[in-house]
Amino acid sequence: MRPYNSYYQLNNSYGYFVKKIGDIQENNFDDDEIEENFELVWVTLEKAIELFDELPITDNHFRNYIKERGLLFLNEVKNHKSSN
Repeated sequence: MRPYNSYYQLNNSYGYFVKKIGDIQENNFDDDEIEENFELVWVTLEKAIELFDELPITDNHFRNYIKERGLLFLNEVKNHKSSN
């Protein structure tokens, strides 16, 4: 998906479906991510779908798009896993 947000900027989205190997390592956030209080959370596919599904619809169309995009990607992964 490559829609334009309200500032007419192109937004490219990338998703990766991977298998974790080994132990989870310490995060290595850059300065901007640290300033913005980024947090990496490891959850199951089912929990990720649940978390995205629980996000409220808001007046912010771009935020709503992010929710829709996330759910689309996660459900496609789920469908792919169940068909293999």
